[in-house]
Amino acid sequence: MIQGEALESSRSVCARTPRILYALVVLLLLSLCLSSKRCVASQIQLVTGTASLSSSSPKKEALHAAFRTAIEKAVGVQVISETEVENTVVLRDKIYAYAEGFVEKWEVLNERTDNELFVLEVKAWVKEGRLNKALFLNGIDVQKVYDWVGNPRIVVIVQEYIDGEPSQISIAQTEIEEIFKNKGVTVLGAEQIENIKKRDAELVFDSPEQAKILGNRLGAEIVVAGKCLSNFSREVKIGDYTQHFYSTYLQIKAYNTSTGEILLS
Repeated sequence: MIQGEALESSRSVCARTPRILYALVVLLLLSLCLSSKRCVASQIQLVTGTASLSSSSPKKEALHAAFRTAIEKAVGVQVISETEVENTVVLRDKIYAYAEGFVEKWEVLNERTDNELFVLEVKAWVKEGRLNKALFLNGIDVQKVYDWVGNPRIVVIVQEYIDGEPSQISIAQTEIEEIFKNKGVTVLGAEQIENIKKRDAELVFDSPEQAKILGNRLGAEIVVAGKCLSNFSREVKIGDYTQHFYSTYLQIKAYNTSTGEILLS
């Protein structure tokens, strides 16, 4: 939970709270790498990635292949299984490998063609840790990384209250959406979420399962759910002018809608 105090001369505090408050709060949350290994120095890997020249984007595919090799070399690989069942019927039974690391930056050293292959030689700086908890870490080229992870679509749902009453203006939600958009992230707009009921928003915040259902319904890979509570704190009179202060609390959670995993809390 993030707490701050906002100055306001009327009761419409959520509509007039300085926007920089929300921007700083969300950037702080999204920048926080919860892994205890966040400060470990990057490992430099020299790797080669290849892709078929007949593919739609051979250079991008070769770059992705190089990234995977670099991460696997730097942090190792774990093998896990995932089974999806519906009405006792197995819909998907998949075994796959993954590595908890990400490429912080990279440099293409050489590119060439070799028969039917496009070949890239890459110098990659690999950090150990989970990408979804460090996506907006300072120094990472967010747009490149966002493209690398498949351009997931995001929906933002924030419940906003002033003195216990629902706010008529969604300032916090708008600010969070703008931060994502400014980083090149695809955010589903009002036309996609206008049919979300208040009860849906309340359920999503504390329920990974509801987040999965809502995300799948809207076609979003990530659901960012939040609560913004503003309550009157005090007033200060200076001559003929009265200043009203409100205490504001902002809570945010992010869910992976394919697994229900909490990415940020």
